[in-house]
Amino acid sequence: MRLRGQGKKEDIMKALEMVGLHHEFSKPFSDYSLGMKQRLGIAAALMHEPKLLILDEQINGLDPIGISEIRTLLTSLCRDKGTTIFVSSHVLSEIEQIADVIGVMHEGQLIEEIKMEDLQNRRHEYIEFEVSDMTKALEILEKSYGITDFQVQGIA
Repeated sequence: MRLRGQGKKEDIMKALEMVGLHHEFSKPFSDYSLGMKQRLGIAAALMHEPKLLILDEQINGLDPIGISEIRTLLTSLCRDKGTTIFVSSHVLSEIEQIADVIGVMHEGQLIEEIKMEDLQNRRHEYIEFEVSDMTKALEILEKSYGITDFQVQGIA
C-alpha cells in the first residue's frame, strides 16, 4: 500500500495505527474491505495532524467495532489535540455521540447551528411521521430507539 504525499514512513504508520490498520501496511489496496478503505481515508486525512478535519459519512462501511473505534478516535482528537471536526452525516444518532455543535442543512443551505445539548432539550417539541405500518413503526420507536413518549393520531 502507498499513501501519496510528503508523509514520512513513521507519520504514515502513526496514522495507520490511529485507525487500526498498522498491521495491514503491506496489504494491497485492492484487498481492502470497504470499512478498511474508509479507515485508510481517515488515516490519510490525519497524517499531517490537521486542525480542521472534514469527513463525509465517516462510519459508512464500518462494522460495529469499527464504528466504536472511529467514534473514540474522533472524540479524542477533539479533546486531546483541539481538532475541529466537520462531519456530514444523515445518521443523527451517530452525530449525537460525537458532536457538541451541529449545523442543520436543507437543500445545500445552513438553516440552523445549534449546540447538541440544546437540540436534545428541544426534542420535547415533535416530529411528525406518516407511516404505512403503524404496528411496525411503534415497535421501531420503542425497541430500537427507546422512545415511549409519543402520540398516535389518525387511526380509525
